[in-house]
Amino acid sequence: MQNGFLFTIVVIYQILAQSIQNKKKGGDMKSLFIATVGMGTGPEADITKPLIKSIVEANPSFLLLFVTQESKTNAEKIVAELKRTNENSQIHILKNKDDIEAIFKEMNGKIYGFIEKGYECANTIVDFTTGTKPMSAALALVATKFRCGRLKYISVRRNDERKVIEGSERMITFEPQGIFASYAIDNAVDLILKYRFESAIALLEPLPQGLLTVEEKLLLADLIKIANAYSYWDKFDHIKFAGQYNKIEFQNPLLNQFKVSEETKKLIHSIGIDLKNNKVSHFAVVDLINNAKRRIEEGKYDDAVARLYRAVEMLAQWQLMTKYQQDSGDIQLSKAPPKSKGWLANYKDNKDGKIKISLHKDYQLLEDYGDELGKEFNKDEKMKGLLKERNDSILAHGIKPINKKTSEDFLEYVINYGKKYITEFEKLQKDLSFPWSD
Repeated sequence: MQNGFLFTIVVIYQILAQSIQNKKKGGDMKSLFIATVGMGTGPEADITKPLIKSIVEANPSFLLLFVTQESKTNAEKIVAELKRTNENSQIHILKNKDDIEAIFKEMNGKIYGFIEKGYECANTIVDFTTGTKPMSAALALVATKFRCGRLKYISVRRNDERKVIEGSERMITFEPQGIFASYAIDNAVDLILKYRFESAIALLEPLPQGLLTVEEKLLLADLIKIANAYSYWDKFDHIKFAGQYNKIEFQNPLLNQFKVSEETKKLIHSIGIDLKNNKVSHFAVVDLINNAKRRIEEGKYDDAVARLYRAVEMLAQWQLMTKYQQDSGDIQLSKAPPKSKGWLANYKDNKDGKIKISLHKDYQLLEDYGDELGKEFNKDEKMKGLLKERNDSILAHGIKPINKKTSEDFLEYVINYGKKYITEFEKLQKDLSFPWSD
């Protein structure tokens, strides 16, 4: 339900923004008054009078009344008293008066229809004074979901016989923005856990801090920093992750799930320094594999395979550099095995004179050195098949999308290479995982 809620909020914001633009161009903002209408507590209790007073005070462009078959007469009385017509009012008979979930869904669909017609959420008043308790509760929930401008209920005083004292009505109005803000914070946590960092930030930054408690303000500030920090890490901007992460106060226990160890912080920072200096490290290889795993969790299989392909290439580049002091972007023939010099010369760049080789030739050079990684790779038909799948994919040189199984097979295969050729691979993989990831 949360994904649907967030989608609805986005649509509402778009409609609201468009409506505001229309107003600036000279159009009128349409206001909506929504109320539940009940039967009253007895024959002597006329619930229509306070509702009429509330509606007159608001003077809305349109009046929407939710009723049951039994309370329909009261709604008709209100409409007649206000001299409203079908052009500016509607009585909606609910199919169920006792099932709050069914009522919520029915009201939700009805109100959403009015929003699509251009009625302003911020310019909508909701009165849930009368009606069955499930009706009132459902309307309050829908109003909060849609961020209706004001919620209203009518308080009355009664005499010793429990009859309403005429003229004692008191309109109590409140804005549900604080409720929505608290709910938005909960949703932002879920978004962060699903790696949707930008969406979390977009949800949190506009929240009106004046409606939050002191604790919620601190939580809000930390969540924005957390979303920014992990967004940087997820985009390979490791140095910025460290800078943003160090600003988080972690005062709320809810945030403990986002904490990393000091060792992990050092690893991430070292990856950032290495990448800044154009150095490939085995830490970066592991981090890239973990990044691919997260993309698979999101269902972004093509993105995952693109990262895994690069991880396979980086593994060879790291091996060449650490064991043979060869940079695949600037191969030194003087350090190459004799049998490699002939074919390496064919990869000399005419612009800068450097010898540059890519993935398959990286592994060929490793094999020429007698390296076990190069030997295993070049006789591994399964790996070659997976690499071909990547080359035929729409994000590489082909038009085929990558499916889930292919991406998972590729991930498993690359992890097996990591376990075999990177010392303490499994520990590094755990240390370089987001703390809440599996």
